[in-house]
Parts: sequence; structure tokens; C-alpha cells
Amino acid sequence: MPSLSTRRPPGKKSKREPFIRALAAAFLLFLTQALLQWAVDRFTGWLTLDNSAGLLFLCLPSLGCVALACRFVMKWKSIGWWESLQFMGLKSLSARQAALGLFLSLPVLAGYALAVSDYRGRGISSSLFPEWAALLVLFVVSAGFYEELAFRGFLFQYLRPGRSFFSAAALAALLWCLSHWGSAFWTTGVRVFFPEIVIFLLGLAGAYVFERSGNAIWSWMIVHLAVDSVGLVNIGNAGLFRAPVGTSMRYLFGGE
Repeated sequence: MPSLSTRRPPGKKSKREPFIRALAAAFLLFLTQALLQWAVDRFTGWLTLDNSAGLLFLCLPSLGCVALACRFVMKWKSIGWWESLQFMGLKSLSARQAALGLFLSLPVLAGYALAVSDYRGRGISSSLFPEWAALLVLFVVSAGFYEELAFRGFLFQYLRPGRSFFSAAALAALLWCLSHWGSAFWTTGVRVFFPEIVIFLLGLAGAYVFERSGNAIWSWMIVHLAVDSVGLVNIGNAGLFRAPVGTSMRYLFGGE
């Protein structure tokens, strides 16, 4: 486990060391998620993504990573489990935070609605997956809690002291972007780097909303779930996690 002490010696390395520690912590989070994912796949081979039980088991790697991020914060701030979760943004949800999240989600949901309408106009079917409820739980646990608590609640706040907002947000967004490397929009036929740029910009926006809403995860978590909600829809019977964004939206992401 990397040391998360905030003590920094004077000199040129004073701002570099927290980033190196954050990079090491992020790497351990990535590795932990990969190992837990492998364990779930290895020991629950009788489960598949085509049933709700299999999807719910996929929550386990993300929950393990939340526990690891919480352990990092406990060591860094010398506080307990619950205080660590609160520090990372798991605070009481206010009506203002919920309203902000819903307002920011409207353009995303409107764009998806227009795309689905266009698909149907082209004769491409679209409907909710039968396992949509289990998928939603998976998205809430993985994208909602794990990614927001780890990347905004932990890594962004760890990098924030002694840095400008943009510097800390950019570094945290870069780590978040790296966690999605090679997986974002991989079935859509888009260019390799453009989706990562979109994720990086979303990471900047997420850090801004996180800080402006009292270091709470809720507002941007709602937006994050709105972005991922396209995964609940079976477009063209492509299958779970393989629903194409499609030609109607490729131009938005730099597709050919």
C-alpha cells in the first residue's frame, strides 16, 4: 500500500510526490479491480451476463475497490471507516444536489432520446434489457459509488492541497481516463483517442461539480449514471455491453 502522508520535503519534488503516490494508489485500485474481476469470472463460471445474478456478482470488484480507497483515506487522514466515506463524498443528499444533478443530466438524456428516435426511424429496434434492474444496480455500484468515491472523493481531494483547481482536477481526470483506456466506446467504430478525451473532459467537469457542491458525490453521480444509462437499452439486439452507439451518434465522437 502506498504511503499517503501529506508531508512533502521542500524542493522541486514537493508537488510531484503526491501525484506519484496518487498514481501508485490508482494502480493498486486498477490491479485490485482486475484481480477481483478475474476471481469473479473464475469462481462463478456458472453465472453469465445474461442473468441478474451474474450482473449482481459483478458488483463485488467495485465494492472491494471502494473498501481499498477507504483504507487509503483512513491512513492519510487518520480517521475511521465511516468518516472516510463521508470525507470521500458520501454525505447526506440535499434537494439542491439532486436538482443540480438532474438539471445537468437533461442534455445527455435528451441526446439519447433523439438517438433512439432516429434508430427507430431507421428500423433499428431498441428496448430495455430484461435484466435492466440488475444492470442499474451494477452501474450505481461501479460507476456511481466506486468511480466517484475513488476518483473525485479520494484522488482529486488528495491532489488538491497546494495545487490550483485545474491542476488537481486535470491529474485526477487523467487517472480516471487511464482507468477507461481501450474500453470506452469500443464497439462504436470511433477513433482510438477521442473517447478518452471526452472522458478526460467529463473528469474535469465532475471535479468542478464535486467541489462546488460541498465535496459530495451526488450531483455528478446522477450525471454519470445518466451517461451510462445507454447501457440499459438493447439497441439492435446487439447484446449486453455491446449495444452500439450507432451511426446516428458517431459524428459526436469522431467516428468515420
